[in-house]
Amino acid sequence: MQTLALSSNTVHTCPAPAGSTIRVAQGVIWFTAAGADILLNAGQDYQLAMDEDLLIQAMSDARFSIQIPAGQQTPHYARRLRDWLPRLSLG
Repeated sequence: MQTLALSSNTVHTCPAPAGSTIRVAQGVIWFTAAGADILLNAGQDYQLAMDEDLLIQAMSDARFSIQIPAGQQTPHYARRLRDWLPRLSLG
């Protein structure tokens, strides 16, 4: 599990396989999953029902994590997540 930080109004994309859980520790994030707009506040989480290429926007300064379930991380997602992480401001 990796904790990520986004500044307010920052947008990033992130691949995540089905079963991944997005958990917000601070702030508010918005993303679309399974065709629905999801707004999560600090203390809330959401489990993905299908593989997603997430577009995540911080509605305020936010810290959140994406936990990929054991056995679900494929080389495709691992490579894309590895390439995506250095672009974030980790705190």
